[in-house]
Amino acid sequence: MPSLSADHRLVQTAVIGDKKSDLAIILPMGAAELARWRKQHPNYTYWCGILLGGCGEPLTDRLYYPKVCHFAHHPHHRCTRTANGEDSADHLFAKRAVHQWLDSQRLRGGVHLRSLGLGPGDALDVDVRDRGRRLRFQLSPVEHADWRRIARELDRDAEDSVDWVFGMKSTPPHDLLYRSGYTFRIRFETQGAERCPYIGTQRPSGEIEWTPFEECWLTPEGLRTPAVEEILAERRPSASAPSQPQSQKPTPRRREPAAGAHLSRTCARHWN
Repeated sequence: MPSLSADHRLVQTAVIGDKKSDLAIILPMGAAELARWRKQHPNYTYWCGILLGGCGEPLTDRLYYPKVCHFAHHPHHRCTRTANGEDSADHLFAKRAVHQWLDSQRLRGGVHLRSLGLGPGDALDVDVRDRGRRLRFQLSPVEHADWRRIARELDRDAEDSVDWVFGMKSTPPHDLLYRSGYTFRIRFETQGAERCPYIGTQRPSGEIEWTPFEECWLTPEGLRTPAVEEILAERRPSASAPSQPQSQKPTPRRREPAAGAHLSRTCARHWN
């Protein structure tokens, strides 16, 4: 007979509204912070969302002193969801950030989550029609052979029309890194009730320059960051060669922030 004891797993993420929602949330872990959150959003309902790899059942927010606050299933329910930590909804935070970024750039694009066998958050594909580009956010690890196959499937004619952005658990393919002189990474930092994305420009040396995602821009030649502009300038055959026009003035470069630092105005605006 199944146990009726309480769910003591530290489920830190949920979706708001219903089981099919993609509006993700990280539950505030401090008791005082959660109490304020409840007053601000008294009508929110929380779910172990299907897009989190969850069971689709409702969750309750548990407020504890002094233990960490977390979501929990009803006592009689068993869930086989395996990813419960604060990074378990990063694919949904990435999807929302991409939609906001496209709007801010006045670009049209389709945004689609992809399951590659590990879960609903394996990858995120963005088809930006206004720039003739595709972005693949490869959030789960990918082997080199699989990357080559997926790259061919994404664009049969020209792999260079696809900008690959790799999660921190993936190793970017060496041929892509050395051919371009850089590759893109993505990482997330917790800010309030959500996770804010940073885009990293990684050089062959392994050095990564981080830029808030909202400060990146897209050209017909690809995704751009201030670090990419610097690398492209270094790779031009001659300093006297005419420079390529930029789609917009690069924003100031930012180093990786300390934990808990403000990361993205887009994230901060969402919950105001």
